[in-house]
Amino acid sequence: MNRTELNRVSPESVGISSKKVKELVEALDHCGTEMHGIMIARYGKVCAEGWWAPFSPNLVHGLQSMTKTILSTAVGALVTDGLLDINQKVTELLPEYMPEEPSEALKRLTVRHMLMMTSGCRKTYPACRKDWLTGFFAQPIEDEPGTVFHYDGTNTSAIGAIVSKITGQHDILEYLRERVFDKIGIDSDRIKWVKHPDGYCYCGGGAFAKLEDILRLGMLYEQNGVWNGQRILSEEWVKEAASKQTHNNERSGVPEYTDDSSSGYGYQIWMTKRPGTYYFSGAHGQYVLVMPDKHLVIAVNQNIVEVLPKPGEIRKPKDVDMKEIVLGLLKEFGESLGGEPLSEDEQAADGLKNYLNCLSRPRCISEPVPEHAERFFGHSYQLSENEISLLPGVYSAALKKFVLCTTADGPVGVERIGLKEFNGNDFILELQVKGYIYQTPVGVDGLYRIGHFKVPGHPELPDQVLANGYWKEGVLHITLNYIETCYSNQISVEKKEHGAVITFDEFYMFDEKGFRTVFDVADTIF
Repeated sequence: MNRTELNRVSPESVGISSKKVKELVEALDHCGTEMHGIMIARYGKVCAEGWWAPFSPNLVHGLQSMTKTILSTAVGALVTDGLLDINQKVTELLPEYMPEEPSEALKRLTVRHMLMMTSGCRKTYPACRKDWLTGFFAQPIEDEPGTVFHYDGTNTSAIGAIVSKITGQHDILEYLRERVFDKIGIDSDRIKWVKHPDGYCYCGGGAFAKLEDILRLGMLYEQNGVWNGQRILSEEWVKEAASKQTHNNERSGVPEYTDDSSSGYGYQIWMTKRPGTYYFSGAHGQYVLVMPDKHLVIAVNQNIVEVLPKPGEIRKPKDVDMKEIVLGLLKEFGESLGGEPLSEDEQAADGLKNYLNCLSRPRCISEPVPEHAERFFGHSYQLSENEISLLPGVYSAALKKFVLCTTADGPVGVERIGLKEFNGNDFILELQVKGYIYQTPVGVDGLYRIGHFKVPGHPELPDQVLANGYWKEGVLHITLNYIETCYSNQISVEKKEHGAVITFDEFYMFDEKGFRTVFDVADTIF
């Protein structure tokens, strides 16, 4: 791919003051979320960008449900080329996955209904099962297609199966590479995409990409489907996909729109309360906000813990809704912009540059190393049977486990944990899953260490882990942050005379408390 770099310009040259950009980044930095990266583009030019170390421009990051917008873009390309009519019946497009006697409602189901998340199915079929496609279409359709919003990632993957069938490419990434990504400069060689057990792409939330890649996608939509004078998506598609096609305020349980999560839904794209402004959204705050009237696109990676209602429950208002706070800050920033270039402000520009260059995650604070610290190390611990999910993969709402740790024989947990090679500043954590040993250095000096948990046979999965440890009240605490995702595990080791109490806390999307597993185990010398 002959990739054209984006133009980098000063904020002032596109009508934004450096001071205002710095104020926005400061507000995001201190509002309570965990920021990972931000990029701002106006009039097709990047005017500001920054990453909170160890996050960086070349790091791929979990997009979560923003993957849905990528899938919708593939659909848009097919529509643009006249290869798909979204009013086509799904039973005609995927007859091999339909029940022997489809219901009348299923016969009326169209691609458009599925793009709008209004298939009529109220349950989410587990994406990790081998029969996910037949199982999805075998579900009862309880609401007339096109009438009731129900957010469902497996629904989006089913649309992906249609794209794969039409294009003849099982891997949607290969189709998008030639048809869209190479043309707009998205680095598709770096994109990772988790698959269903049958090899289809998980389109509900399985893609990982660089922040600049998703910024470019937002810029394509802001430019009405045109890139450097070349028509990529039809203007009609962009207009439809990025405008309200259905109510989604059932999600909030209130009759009127009260926030940006319930202001309408397009084709796998969210509307905001501000007319004409829309955003691509992934769990934990992966956003691309597009304000066409301001010619503005803002992309952010971050980690927000979101708690959504369970099926059938009404979303309860929270005292602090970080999603609304962050989106509010981005929209307020955009709304304040004028249309004319500003005079260059060297002092403000230097202040912004210095601030962006110094962004980082906070250091971990630890109590002093205890006198008995050496007792923690040189031991390994065999764990009883468990379902701990060590590594991030595709989240399954039904199993509350990741696909990676679920096999045909059932869930696979951590078999053994070991601590060794302590030198006062760091040590080696060793974890065994399915007989395979994962190792990473863990810093206990307030600084993180980066390791790699590469999964045999799964090159598409993220592998970078950021590890730190600290002591509190004589207990060693270890945090594993999978920095290409928004997932983490916490492990605590309380040393006993001839063993230890080991606690695993796993944190998944939409869950503030996580899952806890406790072991009381004996020492085994390395």
